[in-house]
Amino acid sequence: MKFNKNNIQIISLFISAISLVFALFTIMFDANKFDTNNIYLMTLLTVFISCIASAMRNTLKTLLIIKRVNPKQYIYMSFSSADKDMVELVTRTLEEQFKKMSKYRFEILTADTIPYGSDMRKTMQEYLQKANIMIVIVSKSYIESKWCNEEFVEISGMNKKIIPIVIDRYEYLSQLPKDISNIKALFIRESKLNEELEHQIELLAKDLVRQRKD
Repeated sequence: MKFNKNNIQIISLFISAISLVFALFTIMFDANKFDTNNIYLMTLLTVFISCIASAMRNTLKTLLIIKRVNPKQYIYMSFSSADKDMVELVTRTLEEQFKKMSKYRFEILTADTIPYGSDMRKTMQEYLQKANIMIVIVSKSYIESKWCNEEFVEISGMNKKIIPIVIDRYEYLSQLPKDISNIKALFIRESKLNEELEHQIELLAKDLVRQRKD
């Protein structure tokens, strides 16, 4: 079994249930006086354990259904290295919001999430193919970067949802290799306080979740 976050949660649930059973019986009965020959007591114990097992089985089924109905969505973030501080703020705030909405699973992919030792270009291509949503941090640095422009050309030709986050000037949208000024964008001023920026990004996270519900 691959021990990802979901498997660990399920295992933790089972361990918690078993711990609860032992805790309850420790409280209910004096261990020194516990009579395994007492048919009434053993029947009660068997029924109780069966109820716990049934509840755990139903919980597990629910978790598996949620995973099928709400599969993980991947978000690829395209940005210039000059905007790394802004990217870290956006990434951190989105991830915090997604954790609060655990039913809807998202994972953010960036150049920084590429494992050490991996082929960067190959992994970036895999990220682009895997992603359901493309967030593009559009700034003066992004517009002026040859690498970013090449990546944007590829992104805009993939027929995937693009969400622009524009820093300081809306005009940057029309200066990209493909004009996307008709797409609703999140506009951010770098001069704003972090609290204000985080609030705007929280609204974006809620909108992404609402779109999944629809």
